[in-house]
Amino acid sequence: MKNIHLMNMDFEKNFLNGNGNHGGRPLTSYINPINYEFEYLAFLCLGNNQDDLLCSQFPAQYSGDYLESVELFSPFPDVTSFKEVKDLEACNLWWGCEDNFSLAKELNSKFTSAIFMQKYSLYEKLFCIIKSESDLIERLNKEQHLNGNNFIYKNMLSMSGMGHKFFRFKDQLAQNASTLKELIKGVRYPGIFMPLFDRTFDLGIRINDSGIFRVIFNKVDERGQFKGAFTFLDETQMKDFLQKNYHVDLDFYSSFYNDLWKEYKNHGATDSIQVDCFGIKQSTFNFLPMVEINYRRTMGDILVSLMEKVKRNGYKFSCAELLITNNGRPNDKRSPNIFRLTPKIVSVKKADLNSRVLPENLSQLKVPPRKFEVMLILANNLDELSKIKLENNLAD
Repeated sequence: MKNIHLMNMDFEKNFLNGNGNHGGRPLTSYINPINYEFEYLAFLCLGNNQDDLLCSQFPAQYSGDYLESVELFSPFPDVTSFKEVKDLEACNLWWGCEDNFSLAKELNSKFTSAIFMQKYSLYEKLFCIIKSESDLIERLNKEQHLNGNNFIYKNMLSMSGMGHKFFRFKDQLAQNASTLKELIKGVRYPGIFMPLFDRTFDLGIRINDSGIFRVIFNKVDERGQFKGAFTFLDETQMKDFLQKNYHVDLDFYSSFYNDLWKEYKNHGATDSIQVDCFGIKQSTFNFLPMVEINYRRTMGDILVSLMEKVKRNGYKFSCAELLITNNGRPNDKRSPNIFRLTPKIVSVKKADLNSRVLPENLSQLKVPPRKFEVMLILANNLDELSKIKLENNLAD
């Protein structure tokens, strides 16, 4: 019997909306812009004769020229239409497990990770838990009078910077309550309030029973939104890279990460967790070993899955970078080391589409353009990777 996989990158948004798990969401609720935007990443990462991908829209995009352009990542799953699947219980939710909705919500909540930061006395003077509007106004007034630094407020359930609120005191805040109330309009509670650090690097560290087993160097913008990631085939190279360039020894934190995994495992985690952390420009310390936890798939996991497929197919490389850019930039003369992963816009027939979401009078239309383009760069070393990016106008 085949496994039917369904992209649910709207995982955190589902929490924010208060929806339930398999029993609480209709199948068609998974047909939405977030899942459509990156569904093809599941298509590229899956791939054995036991896998099907439940395609939310436009199965025809996974055929012809596109398959030839991504042949390096074969084999691929078969594609199944929503018209052929009636029961969500038969599907494996690919991005994050929703079977135990309350547990998934707890383990992914920034509130849970904040409790553990307090337990381990991690930079407890630098952040606080905000439970209400009055708490936030009180904190903002206090910080404004003390030092006028910049701060960030993070919603307890958010992804890639979505729902964050930034407070830049020099530019925004006046000393009256009405101004503050205007600035915090739309903020959801509870949340985490912490300084807006001058970050030097971002990491995603995967841990399980064996300890640290994968480290991803993430690239995010000033709002915390994911823009890319790179890593090495040989995990020791990443540790050496961090030691040489940022003076961070991950082995020093191994016992902390082992204890952290035990805590989450005792709370119900069964697979692994990703610890998000980052380096900062600070005189007293330069590394925050834990900021929040992801108990779901991440873009770093996508990168690793693609690297493993490429390696199995015999391609020689030592490091790789996954990049997300705004769609629409030229791509026909790129280096052979750069692999465009995003399907191109194609015309399709109505028969190939999901009839549940289309007007009856349509006979043919174009696949909606995606907002982002995702590409993978493969290189033999970091110097070559940097050169490829520079020559193709992809440099940081």
